[in-house]
Amino acid sequence: MKLVAFGEIMLRLMPPGYARIEQMTSLDARFGGAEANVAVTYARMGGEAAYITTLPDNPLGAAAIRALRAEGVDTGAINRGGPRIGTYYVERGAAQRPSVVVYDRAGSSVSLADPASYDWENLLAGADWFFFTGITPALSPACCQACRDAIAAAHRLGVRVACDVNYRAKLWSYEEAGRVMRELCQGVDYLIVNEEHAEKVLGIPSALDPACKGKPVEIELPARRAAAEIMAGQLMATFGLTAVAMTLRTTLSAEETMTGAVYYDGKGAYHSPDYRMRAVDRVGSGDAYTGGLLYALSRGDAPDKANRFAAASCALKHSVEGDFNMLTAAEIDRLCEQQNSRIER
Repeated sequence: MKLVAFGEIMLRLMPPGYARIEQMTSLDARFGGAEANVAVTYARMGGEAAYITTLPDNPLGAAAIRALRAEGVDTGAINRGGPRIGTYYVERGAAQRPSVVVYDRAGSSVSLADPASYDWENLLAGADWFFFTGITPALSPACCQACRDAIAAAHRLGVRVACDVNYRAKLWSYEEAGRVMRELCQGVDYLIVNEEHAEKVLGIPSALDPACKGKPVEIELPARRAAAEIMAGQLMATFGLTAVAMTLRTTLSAEETMTGAVYYDGKGAYHSPDYRMRAVDRVGSGDAYTGGLLYALSRGDAPDKANRFAAASCALKHSVEGDFNMLTAAEIDRLCEQQNSRIER
């Protein structure tokens, strides 16, 4: 089962430890980006994944391609050209100081690329999934049109379309995102979204009783699960979806978080366990959920098992530095089965 992902891979730069960007004297350099992270997860699980983007024809572009290839992602169809690779800086949060991301991606090669440079009929030939996120159409009108073209080609070829709404306030407003994503979601089959983005981007009103907000997680979380089921059903009816995965995250501090998910396909609502953890690196954890979900569905897991696998993938990613989910399907299956973190000897 082959997945084709389209988006922007960026150079990720981070000060060591918990240093603030203003304090930096050195930077750790890696690569990442939502769609690339999903492709890496899918490939590392054992699936066939290809990544589509445009990168500059320089050593930084070559390094990004090498990073993807190292994780088993097919990079043979990546276009080369344009002025630069997008960059972002990560400042790791601690205690009540949140992590901070600073983008330096304007005028990147992929944002300036001609939509006609992507031959989607050939790029999606033989694929089972086309995946994009709401980040890509936010980059430029050209990227938005490329997403439209890819979705249209996927439907002509019978390829399932999956999308994570992934709203980024530093790229566009809720109003702009809503206008574009409500259009694009008409062509999506499998949607991944959280409660806030379902409401503020896609226009689905929250089903959570306001009296439950701000309560202890033991009270608030069950209410959020029930509300997520209702909202998922409304999303399916509004956009004609096959299934909806609604991720649930409770941030307790910059380092401690609680995650879970509800998967709804019109036949039933399937709840994952809720994982409470101290995060080494939260960046890419949502992508680990999405990549895990698409892989589990591809290998034939039933919806309940697929959602549990995806939630475990998300939880374990919190323990891994960098954007990429450096885990295997066996490690994730082990967490699903054993629910422990004993030393492996």
